[in-house]
Amino acid sequence: MIPESIKELHGKSKFFFGSQFLKETLPRISEDLDIDFLLIGKLISNSTQIQSLVYSKNDDKFLPLKYDLHATPCELTTRDNFCCYESSVAKLFPEDYLLEEMQIEGYIGISFASSLDKIKGVIVALTHNPINNTNSITESLKLFQNKIAEEIKKEGVKILNPEYYQ
Repeated sequence: MIPESIKELHGKSKFFFGSQFLKETLPRISEDLDIDFLLIGKLISNSTQIQSLVYSKNDDKFLPLKYDLHATPCELTTRDNFCCYESSVAKLFPEDYLLEEMQIEGYIGISFASSLDKIKGVIVALTHNPINNTNSITESLKLFQNKIAEEIKKEGVKILNPEYYQ
């Protein structure tokens, strides 16, 4: 079930565009759903890398992150359109050193696509604790996936530049 606060935010988000959209929505989604990190990533053309922007709830800041998909849960997300590990995700993906470094326990990722259904990017919720509201997080992220895809399509990777959010 999607929390009312997320539904309200989704309704208001149609008035935000580009970096303002992400600046206004990612902190609220993170807070309302108790997500420690919210990652928005775009698949770099002709590669297996993701260029992403990560919102950190604890630091209240936006951080850049570019990484290779190999041996990560995001690789599964881009392949299967959805991936969820309520706990122990860092142990299940030992080659993904960032999960261990960031002390990530829970992972929920959904992909978004262009009009041709080619995977273009991912939206990922990362938590320090096991996830106990999987359906709420998943449905909430799905609510925003088309808007995120639209904004990244219009803005390209520049929307993923943390300088826009300082």
